[in-house]
Amino acid sequence: MLITELMQGVRRKSTREIVDAYARRAEVPDALWNRLISSARTEIVLAGYTNYFFWTQQPGFEETLASKLADGVRVRILLGDPDGDVTRHRENIQNGPMSLSSRIHMTLAAVQRLDTFGNLEVRFSERNAEAHALCSVFQFDREALVCESIGNEMGHNWLTLHLKKLEDGGPFQRYMEHLEFLWDGARVWEPSEA
Repeated sequence: MLITELMQGVRRKSTREIVDAYARRAEVPDALWNRLISSARTEIVLAGYTNYFFWTQQPGFEETLASKLADGVRVRILLGDPDGDVTRHRENIQNGPMSLSSRIHMTLAAVQRLDTFGNLEVRFSERNAEAHALCSVFQFDREALVCESIGNEMGHNWLTLHLKKLEDGGPFQRYMEHLEFLWDGARVWEPSEA
């Protein structure tokens, strides 16, 4: 009995930072995306391979992001390299109606419209691009949505976890370590590359 209770306690501790799980990113409620974006006070990290869906599916996203930048929120955007080998490989696997590189270029065009206030950083995956292509992390202060690749499906069909930081060493921190691994292996985007 004692072992069973101990195991249940470990299980509860390791999963309590998982607020919810969605079979697909497309099932994440718009209200949750809106709350996470609008409530962020210190940092927003968009580490999706294209991040295109923010501008097409979140009403007023560009204005909200501009307001966050004006308020001093640090915004980091990590994208796949539109000309990279991993992007070409994933395009062949996914065979979607709009190429990954096209979606990345559309995101870059939107980013160029922002007045950055010096708080916006944009990078392309380079050294760790394959890991980025299979796991997207969207951080909003102490909460995050993490999307894990499922087979050859496009990002909107990926398994998605909603995490909230409650302790050191939990799932939230582990995914933030992954995020920094991706960020550190990326190269700075120059607007002349758009």
